[in-house]
Amino acid sequence: MTEKFVLAATYLSGPCKGQPQYFKAWTGIGPMATPNLDEAERFDTAQDAMMSPAFSHWSSFYNPQPVPA
Repeated sequence: MTEKFVLAATYLSGPCKGQPQYFKAWTGIGPMATPNLDEAERFDTAQDAMMSPAFSHWSSFYNPQPVPA
């Protein structure tokens, strides 16, 4: 099975503060997050994940990480 990657960060405030945050989808105003790993967008490589506009968006702090088995 090929390893997949997600863009991950940590919620800095709100009810999910301190919990993992994953990039889910791109919207008209920027990246949409989810605390649910199953809903996170998957990328084939870490480099593919870094090509996502969510990786370089001014309000995002995502880093690529392998999807936990």
